[in-house]
Amino acid sequence: MRGRLDGAELAGKARIPHTRGDTSQVGTAGKVRSMQAGQEQAAARDAPQGAAPRESLTERLLLLHPVVVLFALLSFEWFTVVKAGGFAVRLPYLAVLAGLVLAGFVPRVVMAGVGLSVRWAPFVLPYALYIMILYLVLQASEARGIAVRQIFFFGSFLIIGGWVAAAQDLRRLLRWAGAACLIAFFVGTEVIARDIGSSWAEAVVRFTTQGDLDFVFYDFFRGIFNVHVADSGDLVKASQKNAVAVAVLIGLMTFRAAGATDRRDVIGVVITLLVMFVLLMLNSRSVLLVAVFGLGLVGGLHVLRDWRPSPAWAFGVIFLLLIAAAGVTALFYTHNAAIDALGARLAFEDDSATSRLQQYSWALNRIEDHILWGSGYAEIDGQPVHNLMLGALMHAGLPAFALVTIAYVSLVAFWLGFLRRIVREPEWWVLPLRPEWIAALPISPLVRVWLSGDAGHPGLQEWIALAVFLGVLQANAMRRAESPGSDP
Repeated sequence: MRGRLDGAELAGKARIPHTRGDTSQVGTAGKVRSMQAGQEQAAARDAPQGAAPRESLTERLLLLHPVVVLFALLSFEWFTVVKAGGFAVRLPYLAVLAGLVLAGFVPRVVMAGVGLSVRWAPFVLPYALYIMILYLVLQASEARGIAVRQIFFFGSFLIIGGWVAAAQDLRRLLRWAGAACLIAFFVGTEVIARDIGSSWAEAVVRFTTQGDLDFVFYDFFRGIFNVHVADSGDLVKASQKNAVAVAVLIGLMTFRAAGATDRRDVIGVVITLLVMFVLLMLNSRSVLLVAVFGLGLVGGLHVLRDWRPSPAWAFGVIFLLLIAAAGVTALFYTHNAAIDALGARLAFEDDSATSRLQQYSWALNRIEDHILWGSGYAEIDGQPVHNLMLGALMHAGLPAFALVTIAYVSLVAFWLGFLRRIVREPEWWVLPLRPEWIAALPISPLVRVWLSGDAGHPGLQEWIALAVFLGVLQANAMRRAESPGSDP
């Protein structure tokens, strides 16, 4: 029924009445969505059976869909397939390349990708120009791989965004994609861990009873990352766990976004608790901050959309959240091996936190001497500055800094506009997805560009999060454009 409904919508046969003026009578976003669901079902029954466009092979065989395959491989970026011209082809890249090839046989994917580029041009165009400048600046340095990666990741964003926007059954696609990401991660790492004489059970026991993060990082995860490495010079660093943590978090958010909208997603809640525990084990501080903020945002949006609380009620919720935060803080003062280990990491008093402050001071000194055109690529203690804005200004000067700033501010504006509309105009959202979980997707790229390696540039996982976010918004606009009297 869902597949037929989506096809009918795309063909313009099943028109969903616009309900903007009805929200005052309905009273809550939940009732609005219930009315829309009934209208959708009635429209689907009345639509001609031949109205739906023909499904592509990837939609009939969903496990072969490029988005599902990419999500299944997203946490395995540490696996190098081949190296060519200084660029390492990682396992997930193959899914992107397959998506590019298959898009040539599905015209609506190409059109959706073009539409996505046009609709979000204030973000897309400045960043594309920035990448061009970055490539010219870095092409003669040993860091040219940074620019090459960004070109590929940016292309991946456009390709996957097009596939998402063009999907006929978007809810089913995203649910499968999120599930594929999480299942492949747990099953794949368990199989590899057993091959090296370990297991998830051992890692969990060592973490919870001894707080042995050294074992989790350097024996368990690094052992998994390097099981395929023959040359000691190609060893994967334990810090690759950061990219793995982002992939798992994005998989969770995508899975939850496609959960049932008319009842509690019990399976999703259980999986959320499991993923949060795994993120604690991976212990990437920036990802943990993103996860905590993302869950808070999801909860806040759910409250605002469904219950429309009074100011007094909202104040009570904030008060309870403060009490909960105080309880978590007190928990970190209890004597438990795992909590003590996490507390030490989250205190931001280790070498990693100190080195970032040193990087920022060093970068600002170089910028002061070459602020207009930059000073080219440079490293401190073998590391680039872990900040996109400082890196752009230091490497390529004011033009690059201006472009990347325009792109970042535009993305923030799109995100805040989305938050406003799903809260104040719930009828604007016409997709069978949970918008509060869609809203959480851009948080990782928005936060981690200030902290992450590779000169602060977004990794593949962050670009895929943006592809899903903007692709879904593009799909929502396309559906609304098919409804008479709607403003996309």
